[in-house]
Order: sequence, then structure tokens, then C-alpha cells
Amino acid sequence: MGSTDMVSKMLIVGDGPVARALSTAFEREGLKPQRWWRRQNAALPSCQVALLAVRDSALAEVAAQLGAAAASPPIVLHTAGALSAHQPFAGLTVKPRACALFHPMRAISGLAADADFRGSTFAVQGDDEACKIALLLVEKLGAQALMLPDTTDAHARYHAACALTANHTLGLVARAMELLASTGVDRGIGRSALAQLFLSSARNLQVQGLPAALTGPISRGDFETVEKHLRALGATETAALYRITAKSLVELARQKGQADEQSLARIESLIDAE
Repeated sequence: MGSTDMVSKMLIVGDGPVARALSTAFEREGLKPQRWWRRQNAALPSCQVALLAVRDSALAEVAAQLGAAAASPPIVLHTAGALSAHQPFAGLTVKPRACALFHPMRAISGLAADADFRGSTFAVQGDDEACKIALLLVEKLGAQALMLPDTTDAHARYHAACALTANHTLGLVARAMELLASTGVDRGIGRSALAQLFLSSARNLQVQGLPAALTGPISRGDFETVEKHLRALGATETAALYRITAKSLVELARQKGQADEQSLARIESLIDAE
């Protein structure tokens, strides 16, 4: 059976936001994957290809059940971005026929728009046979593949990069919302305004890249404004976050070349002085 035929009979395991988004997306592309999740209280169906979109800690257990349910072990793809293709299944007696990582580089939270993966990127790594199927799925979704190396800590570093971008930025925005609220701005209005600001910065990044997308006082070497920011923040955790992120911005500003070195050096000394 060819890869296309196997994909058409794929089983998606899980019922979280990622599993639901992928199922809907594949159905829109004409595929009709089987679905299974634990709360169905039904037997796990046999399959030749399984896509596991479950908690990292559940991957080995589900793969073992799949191996027991089929005449021969299936090809298994999983969406656990911090783990290599084979890592979750290392302790199994009966291992999958072939494995691949299939991690969507998307912040999937349960919105209807989550099922539109066009233009998105999927991290892929694993056995040739499983990667061939993963790349076929990426193509069907109108996405692109980022091929990861299978080296020590590569997946943890990759996933940390995703977390910094998709998750930690929201921690910064949460602090920004508190700052706005402290001035008397309505929280709903502040959230909407900051979301639009955040989206404009993301668009600049997508179109211009770094360092060109960098804007703001550090980009132009505005020492006085940075000093005002730190004075207003005082000795707070938010000030500490400001200083830590400002260090990276100074380096980006140097690369951009809009600010003179003397101004950037003064800013650097200011953010280092605690």
C-alpha cells in the first residue's frame, strides 16, 4: 500500500485542540481520518498510520495499545515538539514500524481558525518511511516542513524557541496589560489595543525579518525614554523583565544600524545598572 493510501486510512488519537484542529483540516482536504480518544470508552481501532496528538506522558501507552491492536505495528507520527521521533517509544517491547515527529508550529487554543494550516510550518524528523507520510500531510495542508536534526537536545532547544515565541511573549503582554490598567485604562480596551500592537510587530517580523522589524526607543538609541521607562517601573519584576529583554534589543539595534554606538552603549550601561 502506498503512502497516499495509508494516509487516507489514518487514525488520529486524541481529542484536545491539536487533535481536533488537525482532524478538521484533513477532512477539509478530502481525507477522512478515523478518530479515537480515551473518553469514548471504545476499543482502539487497528490502523497502518496513527497520528498521536496526546499528552507527552501518554504517547508510549497509546503506541503500545496500537501495537497490540494490529497484526503488525503501525507507522506512528506524534505532535510532541520537545521529543524526538523515537524518544517516547524507547522503552516499548514492540515498537512502531516507523516513527516521525509532526509538530505544528502554531499556537492552537481551540479557535475555529486553528484548523487552517495554510502557510504554517510543521517540524518533521524521524524514519524515512514515516517522514514521507508526514511530508505528504504537510503538503495536503498547504503548509511547509522544517526538517529537524536528531541530535542531543535539538528538540528541546527547538521547542524552547517555540515556547519563547508563542507563550513567553504572552507573559510580557500580561505585564503590559497590568501597566496599562495601573494608569486607569479599561482592561478590555487595553487588551484589544495591545493585541493590535502585537499583531503589527508580528507582521513587521514576517515581512521585514530581523533586525529591520525592530522599532521603538532602543532601535533609535533614545536613552532618555528608556530611562523614563525604568524610573516608572521601579524595583519590580516587570522592570527586571524589561532589562533582560532590553539586552537583546540593544544587540538587534546594533545590527540594524539606525542608532549610534554611543547611545546604545549608554542604554546598555543603564539596563545593566540595577
